[in-house]
Amino acid sequence: MQRSFFIISFSLLFSIPFSFIDKGIVAQNTEQNTTYLLYEIIKKRQAHNYDEAIDLCQHALLIDPENSDILYELFYINFECDNHEKAFHYLKLAFEKNPNNKYYKESLINYYEAFNKHEEAITLILELIKNE
Repeated sequence: MQRSFFIISFSLLFSIPFSFIDKGIVAQNTEQNTTYLLYEIIKKRQAHNYDEAIDLCQHALLIDPENSDILYELFYINFECDNHEKAFHYLKLAFEKNPNNKYYKESLINYYEAFNKHEEAITLILELIKNE
């Protein structure tokens, strides 16, 4: 009898929706995890351990898919590995997630200039001047 009560209680405990969990704590832990991972990604990139850095980026994006800093690191890694098409893809994603980031905008301008996309570069330069 006690055993069946324990099993029923245990199963009821895990059938309760966890909506009461403080979402602020979850968000804070997510931010701490991605900040730590970003630090590790930068260390791996600087040591030219690109495969490990990319793996960490993919893991970080599973935790926080909206993290533009992780996307920017993927841009940086791919650029250093001469994967320009992938690099451009990640740079654009980072910029789309955080269009007010001056560094992303400047990187995108430089990228457009390097690949003779002058109209796009001029548009962003004008935005940059307007927002200063």
